[in-house]
Amino acid sequence: MDIYENINASGSYDVIATDIDGNRVPFMVNGKSVMAFYKGNVLTQLFFSGILGNLNGGTNALNINYLATGSGTTVAAKSDIAMTTEYFRKAITVSSITGTQFIAKINLATTESNIQIKELGMFANATGVSGSGSIFSHANVDIQKTAAIQLLITFTLTIQ
Repeated sequence: MDIYENINASGSYDVIATDIDGNRVPFMVNGKSVMAFYKGNVLTQLFFSGILGNLNGGTNALNINYLATGSGTTVAAKSDIAMTTEYFRKAITVSSITGTQFIAKINLATTESNIQIKELGMFANATGVSGSGSIFSHANVDIQKTAAIQLLITFTLTIQ
């Protein structure tokens, strides 16, 4: 008798905007005003290599610790080792593991990443220096970030 277990891994970004007082406000995504935005991602080979390496006694923990925004328009791919055009990077504000999910939250203040954000990336074992660490999640987006809004970005990684 054959026994099969399917394991799925998926990641996503949820984005909301607030004004300086913390009130939810609309923001521009793909040229349209929205109150919230959800985007699936591409998990890169680093993610899979990290998981499988640890199953084989590896000691390279994936310390998921930074989010970066960028202006690149190249389509995100599993083979990515960096963002196309990284613009801004920020440490994760808070993270947790609940059941089969890893959740990380990052707040982009009114003074941070005020560009047309075209890509989001989550990094492991990174520092505040652009290009450091390893990208394990990459997504193409089209979010207009201005000094009038803060963005709360929640990244969720689900393995089940």
